[in-house]
Amino acid sequence: MKVLIAFQIAQGLFNICDYCEIRSPICDLLLQLKEIAFKIQKEFPEIKFYSQVLQWQEDLSKFDENESIPELLANNLEYDAIEWLKEIESIATNNAKIYLDLFDTPDPIREEKIIRGLKGIRKEIERKEANYSIRVAHYLLIIYKLSGLCLFSYKFSPGEFDPDLLSGFLQAIESFGGELGYSEDSGVNRLSYKDFEITIEEGEYIRVALVGIGKITKYLQDQLKDFITLFSAQYQEELKNFRGRVEVFRDTEELIKNIFGIPQSRIKGGEQ
Repeated sequence: MKVLIAFQIAQGLFNICDYCEIRSPICDLLLQLKEIAFKIQKEFPEIKFYSQVLQWQEDLSKFDENESIPELLANNLEYDAIEWLKEIESIATNNAKIYLDLFDTPDPIREEKIIRGLKGIRKEIERKEANYSIRVAHYLLIIYKLSGLCLFSYKFSPGEFDPDLLSGFLQAIESFGGELGYSEDSGVNRLSYKDFEITIEEGEYIRVALVGIGKITKYLQDQLKDFITLFSAQYQEELKNFRGRVEVFRDTEELIKNIFGIPQSRIKGGEQ
């Protein structure tokens, strides 16, 4: 039954997310990827991400299988696994409908079991994406568009932050903005800097950059847009009449914590 195989593939992808989070040995990830690839090839050869699964197998095979997967690779694989989960959930939903329509007489128990399984997958995908997003969020920069001045910056995890890295982020963002003009119609709001990915959104007066150690999810992008809306509303007058006094934005840290849902264990990172 294709629905059951889709459920099994989803569980394998959930396992990959868990392995990436705890930085498991590469051999564990390779074994799981091989099992997923086998099931896809057998039942769902049309799946678009099949080639990506094979590519990940090839890339990981270049490492010592007993070593833990490096952080950046782990984050990128986990991001891909979450995106694959969304596709397999859609496939499972479609095949469940086809399967249930085959029966002339409805079976409430069978139908409830399948529906419960689909709901469980959707809920777990949401949880995995939120968990990943919180972990990869690294730095937030709020920049006044007219002058390029940084109004507020926030580091999501505890520890020291290299000021040269901050300077590099700012230069990359300024260069990116100058080259692309930040056209809302361009659909381009991301760039890479060293091992980081930066996604950028704009308000009327501000440009906000979210820096991730890994790929930025739609979940994080949505949070960033919500943050810009609330920040712009809270500091409307200060932004409209800004004269260089960045201290007026000192309460921004609380807004960041509330919007991005930062766990208590990561609340020691704010800075201005």
